[in-house]
Amino acid sequence: MNKFTPKKLAITIGLGTVGAGYVSMFGSMDLPFHLENYLVVVPVQLGALVYLFGFRRDLIGKRTNDD
Repeated sequence: MNKFTPKKLAITIGLGTVGAGYVSMFGSMDLPFHLENYLVVVPVQLGALVYLFGFRRDLIGKRTNDD
């Protein structure tokens, strides 16, 4: 079981706050519906790509070096 260290907790709270501010900013702007949805979803997709191709590569490298 993973422990929730203070560093992970601070990062989680910080990212949640930034994300909520980002979504609320686009909620208050007068943009076309499709453009607004696109601009909200793109950072989520980019974050998922960074996670999959960046952090996962580091984890896989650490596992193979331990053997």
